[in-house]
Amino acid sequence: MKKTILFAIALFAFNPTFSQKKVINREIAQLNYDGYQLMLAENYKEALKLFNLAVEGDPEAFFIYQNRALCHISLGDTVNAILDFRKNLKFEPENTECLYNIGNICKKQRDTTNAIQYFKKSLQFAGSDFSEKKLIYMNQFLGNTYFEQNHFDSALVYFNYLKSADSLNTGIFIYSAVCNYKTNNSEGFCTDLERAFELGGAITCQFLKYYCDGCDKPRLSGKMSAPNSNVLDKRLEFLFQASTTQGESQKGFFIPEEIETRKVKVYFNSKWQVCPPETGLFYRESFWSIDNFFGGSFKDYFITGEILSEGTINKKNYEGLYKSYFKNGQTQTIGRFRNGIPVGKWVFFNENGKTDYEIEFQMDDFFTALS
Repeated sequence: MKKTILFAIALFAFNPTFSQKKVINREIAQLNYDGYQLMLAENYKEALKLFNLAVEGDPEAFFIYQNRALCHISLGDTVNAILDFRKNLKFEPENTECLYNIGNICKKQRDTTNAIQYFKKSLQFAGSDFSEKKLIYMNQFLGNTYFEQNHFDSALVYFNYLKSADSLNTGIFIYSAVCNYKTNNSEGFCTDLERAFELGGAITCQFLKYYCDGCDKPRLSGKMSAPNSNVLDKRLEFLFQASTTQGESQKGFFIPEEIETRKVKVYFNSKWQVCPPETGLFYRESFWSIDNFFGGSFKDYFITGEILSEGTINKKNYEGLYKSYFKNGQTQTIGRFRNGIPVGKWVFFNENGKTDYEIEFQMDDFFTALS
């Protein structure tokens, strides 16, 4: 009785719909089970011998084709793996796992056309118990592929899924924002940028917001205002002027370091709004011009002292080379501004120092390159 239960476990493990074949020969089931155990022990060559015997004994035992295909993959034989997955699909055309595996082989072989076809079918038939990791993987591939092909409407279908399934991934919201921009969906563009900003993509959002026609949402405008925006300049101007009339009450906002050059330290909260030092999360050290705005070189810091970004401001606009950093000191962004607008290639990095993605700014448009 115990061995019979083990057979059932081995069959169900790879094939939740094996009931289509109502009679399973005990000897064939034993070969399949023993082959599966050898696969678990990474003894793929011996496992393959048993799977071969099993399908010779019962060519309609379709679940064995899937097991044997997985064995072929482990042995680096993708040709026979695809053949066995397809044999399984003749019996089970909605086998999500087989469709996923063929699509993944095609992806690795850079056969994009077939990878798209099989991944889309796999997603079509995927049940609630299918691996979420694989669902994210397929949606990401499809979204990125359609994005690269400039099929932004199609890409949005998959990015919309990812925004829910992988909701803390800033990059997904950035790509989705670009898609919405390209399809003239200003509402979606703003919503995606807002979420990306909240997740920490402030620098990228600051660049892309230059391509908005303006926002009439006070809630969003407040969140999206960047450290050098006109809104912030007005707040700074008010505070700076007020400090000359209100005496000690405003001292906490500005701490002159060099009176001769009017260099100041200004504190900001999480939305990059000016705040007292005791509630600040960031601060900027920069020259403060006689006309009440930042000028020359500047450096932004986390409140704990690690550098956040550095660059130059000319006539209230960012100008020239700009760099931002992760808290661990690794570079996060490198690019250039011209008259306050990002130009040329901007490179974005992961915290481990590897390139994440690039944005190429050209005239009135921008292009995102995948890493």
